[in-house]
Amino acid sequence: MNASHGVRNYVHRLSPVFLTSVQGLRILGGSFLFLWWFGHLPALFAWPAGWGDVLVAVLAPTVAAAIAYDSRFIHSRAFVGFHVLGLLDFAGAVGTGLIARGTFGFVASEPATSILGELPLSLIPGFAVPLWICFHLAALEQRRVMDSSNTATPA
Repeated sequence: MNASHGVRNYVHRLSPVFLTSVQGLRILGGSFLFLWWFGHLPALFAWPAGWGDVLVAVLAPTVAAAIAYDSRFIHSRAFVGFHVLGLLDFAGAVGTGLIARGTFGFVASEPATSILGELPLSLIPGFAVPLWICFHLAALEQRRVMDSSNTATPA
């Protein structure tokens, strides 16, 4: 068995409750709102990134509880919607962060987002965001595998 099969098998064995509930830690993204309030981040970035993370963090326990209560919830649109919302929040945060920096030729906003390149805040875009993206993708992959195995079985 090669390494990619081993990783895939490991991901398939992870608890979907864990993969969903860990998104609750995104409440830390609310710190972007405090950093904006104190003048360290531009509103263009802090508002969508901060409130998006807070929304996902608040929804995570409810979605995780629904999975724990009834494992069939993983087949619902609400399950997919939650994980897609989490991924879209990251896309929005990256996009507004790049716009706020002036990356696309727009005027850079003040204050700059350079504080996100310094420790400890650099751990958020450098470590936490990629990890949470992997958790979202792993949960969606589990759903895909469960759906394909359910359709493969004759009725």
